[in-house]
Amino acid sequence: MHDSRCALLCHWGPVPGGAPAGRAAARAAAALRTREIDASAVGRLVRVALDDDTLLAASTIGRAAAVVAGPTVLAVGRPRDEGMDRALAEQDAIAWLPPDGASEALIALVVESLGALGRPVVRFSAAHPVARRLALAGIAVGAAPALEGMERIA
Repeated sequence: MHDSRCALLCHWGPVPGGAPAGRAAARAAAALRTREIDASAVGRLVRVALDDDTLLAASTIGRAAAVVAGPTVLAVGRPRDEGMDRALAEQDAIAWLPPDGASEALIALVVESLGALGRPVVRFSAAHPVARRLALAGIAVGAAPALEGMERIA
């Protein structure tokens, strides 16, 4: 558990909605913008939009994480490549959510490839739609429902 007043969410593409920005998140987003990082604040989240070039994105993630004192979440909804793996390997842990209907062979392949990055890996079950919307809006919710169905795999 982290006692920070905000968290960093690095993502590609738009993330809908958001609560009014909390003071800590607004200050952190402003600090990132002074460093020419595309950041906005919603609720307790500092959202950073990433470049399509994953090597540039990996650099941005590192720069942003150095400024925002809270936990960093990297939302990867795209194929992994060298830049993406570099960014993932720099995290404290890797959590992933398999797509609906994923075969056991695909899951085993992902587990093996993520485990090769040398970080702890956990697999999540899909969050309840309401919990997902609240989290993306930057509204603090209890950790227990979000971690339901979590399984450490590597």
